[in-house]
Amino acid sequence: MTYRQFTSLTILSLTSLLTVCLAGVTHAETPAAKIKVACVGDSITFGSGIADRENASYPAQLQKLLGEGFEVKNFGVSGRTMISKSPSAWTNTQQYKDALAYQPDIVLIKLGTNDSKRSEYKQRQNFDHDYSGAARLLIRGFRNLPSKPTVWLMNPVPSFIRHGHSINGAFIEDDVLPQIKKIARLTRTPVIDLHSPFLNSPDLFPDKIHPNAAGAAEMAKIIAPILQKHGKNAPQPAAHHVPRPTAENLIIWDDEPAYDWEGTYPVGNGRLGATPYSLFPREQIVINEETIWRNDGPQFMEENSFPHFEKIRELVAAEDYKAADEHFVKHISSKGSPHKSPYSYQPAGRLRLAYQNTAEIASTHRQLDLRTGVTTSTYTLQDGSKITQEVFASAQWDCLVVQISSDKPLDLVTWMDGARIEGGDCVMDGQGSGKLGTKFQNRIRLHGATASADGTKLELKGTQNATILMTVATNFNRQNCAAPLADGWQQKTTDILDRAKDQATEQLKSNAISDHARFFNRVQFDIGKTADSIMKLPTKARLALLKKEKSAAEGSQGKPCSDPDLMETYYQFGRYLLIASSRPGSLPANLQGIWNPYEFAPWASDYHLNINVQMNYWPAETCNLAELHPPLFDLLKSWFPQGKDMTRRMGMKGWAMGHSTDVWGSARSMGTQPLWAATYLGGQWVSFHILEHYRFNKDPKALEPYWELLTESATFCESWLIPGPKNDKGEATLMARPATSPENTFKYIDKDGNEQEAALSAGTSVEQWMIMQVFKDYVEAANALGKQDDAFVKRIAGLIPKLYVPKVAEDGRLMEWIKPFKEARPSHRHISHVIGAYPGNVIDIDDDPVMRDAVTKSIDGRLAAGGAGTGWSRAWTIGMYARFSDGAKAYDNFHAILVRSTLDNLWDNHPPFQIDGNFGATAAVAEMLLHSHNEEIKLLPALPPQWSTGSIKGLRARGDYTVDISWKDGKLAEATITAGPNCTGQTKVVCQGKSKQVTIKPGQSLTLTSADF
Repeated sequence: MTYRQFTSLTILSLTSLLTVCLAGVTHAETPAAKIKVACVGDSITFGSGIADRENASYPAQLQKLLGEGFEVKNFGVSGRTMISKSPSAWTNTQQYKDALAYQPDIVLIKLGTNDSKRSEYKQRQNFDHDYSGAARLLIRGFRNLPSKPTVWLMNPVPSFIRHGHSINGAFIEDDVLPQIKKIARLTRTPVIDLHSPFLNSPDLFPDKIHPNAAGAAEMAKIIAPILQKHGKNAPQPAAHHVPRPTAENLIIWDDEPAYDWEGTYPVGNGRLGATPYSLFPREQIVINEETIWRNDGPQFMEENSFPHFEKIRELVAAEDYKAADEHFVKHISSKGSPHKSPYSYQPAGRLRLAYQNTAEIASTHRQLDLRTGVTTSTYTLQDGSKITQEVFASAQWDCLVVQISSDKPLDLVTWMDGARIEGGDCVMDGQGSGKLGTKFQNRIRLHGATASADGTKLELKGTQNATILMTVATNFNRQNCAAPLADGWQQKTTDILDRAKDQATEQLKSNAISDHARFFNRVQFDIGKTADSIMKLPTKARLALLKKEKSAAEGSQGKPCSDPDLMETYYQFGRYLLIASSRPGSLPANLQGIWNPYEFAPWASDYHLNINVQMNYWPAETCNLAELHPPLFDLLKSWFPQGKDMTRRMGMKGWAMGHSTDVWGSARSMGTQPLWAATYLGGQWVSFHILEHYRFNKDPKALEPYWELLTESATFCESWLIPGPKNDKGEATLMARPATSPENTFKYIDKDGNEQEAALSAGTSVEQWMIMQVFKDYVEAANALGKQDDAFVKRIAGLIPKLYVPKVAEDGRLMEWIKPFKEARPSHRHISHVIGAYPGNVIDIDDDPVMRDAVTKSIDGRLAAGGAGTGWSRAWTIGMYARFSDGAKAYDNFHAILVRSTLDNLWDNHPPFQIDGNFGATAAVAEMLLHSHNEEIKLLPALPPQWSTGSIKGLRARGDYTVDISWKDGKLAEATITAGPNCTGQTKVVCQGKSKQVTIKPGQSLTLTSADF
């Protein structure tokens, strides 16, 4: 080897060695890639209220705890919300774009605090949908990034401001936290709890909302070990197989909690209602008492309104309808009391339960048994133990009961916001909104419990069985709502619980079940058996399967429904709801029955008198719940003074109400626009139910308490009439003065040739039919009571043939207005112009083919234009086709209400929840299977081909009859008709186009088969 060769080799070796060494140095000095953490949030993430925000906000302190292996960036923006529809949505900010561009490995989402502001969610009933949808979009947006980050949701820290229109701690707990649970389940996103750890640390939140630096440090201490443990990876949810119970009919159930109120299962005793969420370990149960309403003082119309009604009459006569509307708004609906809409029904509060010292939850099963009225939540824990929570309402003892049993000892805490411990009970005093809102007291009793250290809760240690009793008392005076009860009414809560406490829990439960069953068990309905594979599914999954079936139009070809048991359950659910929300001595069911979580409920959860409260009671008689009907009549009587005052101010006579009202009987033009505010026959419409009640029981004594009301109702109608157009015989007629077709408008060409839209005219079909019904009902009641020779009765009877009768249009439809106006909304939800056919009886669709065709074409036309968009409108449509004896179309629309307008808990969805659709659809099913119009009983008048074999027992027919029917292959198998004590003994029975006159003595039964026809 030469020197040159040696030198070259040496240099090469040294170079290689240096390269290796340098490479090692370079490798050692290059840091590992940091895990990038994006902190998404509002002012709490931002660090508002913290002096040294850059170093003391929770993201900054999290960075210090996590160390060099993480890079934490703060993307918090003050005042921001999860709700993407809000102008304050976090996704509308530059920080959102920056966070996406950051390509994080981990995303921490802490939004929810500002979502509790009323300004963000506007209507609380929209919150659940808006929040859930927005959160899922936000999570998806991050997960779709190239960095594929792990997303964590974080429960918002508590707000120690519990009420008000701004950030609201109660709303966070009641609505935001359940929604986060729901979102986490739907998106399989892990949750970090920043709420529970701070509930007892108000000192860390100086302004009751924002944590100080110490609070932010505690937040960071909770988060840091979780991220250190999991790094970039999300924890996998534990898999737990929980066997489902044997499927049963008449049980509604789910395999997860109710994350929002519209998924809860209701219980009630007519006066008190409860809706548990089945949340664990912090449960909430919304409590309602029927008399808790807002009140800001009496509502009334302007004095001496008559000249303005006369002016409107002149404008209508001159066909200046728009000017009539404008005059009405300016001089009638905008005048009078400052408040111009019904006051809202309101909740009594939320009963809260905290399950403590237990294992973590593994699964939840909850159900409502329609046969017992008991809702049961079963919590299976990760250690295999179970906790059972039952909630029911006792009518006999006038209280709500929560029964808890556990495999293992646990600690239980119960309370209501704003409560105190008094005499060993948890007591909360409250008042409905407004200066005169109902005052109320809630009282909770938990046997063996002691007061919490702060004196606001009841605590029970180491128990395996616990019974919570609760009741509510109010200062509402049922004899005179304008004069609240004097102080001392609060004693009722103690008296009620003192009486109930001596009853063993099982006795309370058995009494409640027996009381419920005496109503519920009167009717049995069977239209087939659902396959076990479907019966084993939660109710919401069975509804989803129905939605996948063929369309309603194809269904009319006769293909059986895959889930007849669900249809049976839906029918019986309507009966269940009436039993739970309307009892003798109680108020009638309102727009939500008795269940409402909102301070400002949708449509005030009021008494809408232009279809809705009436529809609530359509099933009362036919579905064998007649005793639950009189609360409606009694409320009418309580409104008598207010309605009389309204007509006096209008310059009219008698008694009437506006298109809606409240528990106070507020009587005036409700709203300002005439399509609502100019409806004054709502009270008359409700009074139809008094005569229907009589027709089913045939006891004149049922009419006696309401004779004055019926008289004054007819008196108003007489004073409301003005001269109408001549009839076909050239005779003068009478028609309703400025009249509307509820909530609808028409189009017309004005004198200048311009198209205009208006609501007011005269002689609308709905008002003509209603006045005719009022007069005929009055004469019928007079005959039953032996008053047919009274002078006023004779005068009303003489007016009936003079009433203008609505006409048939050139297209064959029943005219909605007295003139052939162009429809502004051909698909309008209201079909009130056919009221004379159903539920009224002044249109004889059995023996008047011309009018029958006109009514049928009207309904067909509405549907063809896309009508029946709301649940109650669809229910009315089912009833109309049932009344037409069109089983195929009735079935199609019944299927449609299930798949288009039914929530997962089977509540009707307007949307939001409105109970009238449940009641209307239940009544319509009865109408499909039994008619009792025109002094005859018609069996299976609208039996759909899909229900080819089945039975129903316990339906009621007019004339005081109870009817059981069974059928096979679409034909009658057997019908048993039982005569009540007030029946005449003779009636006509019709089946499949053939009739038979029968004699059945009171108290006896007659069985017929198809061979008898």
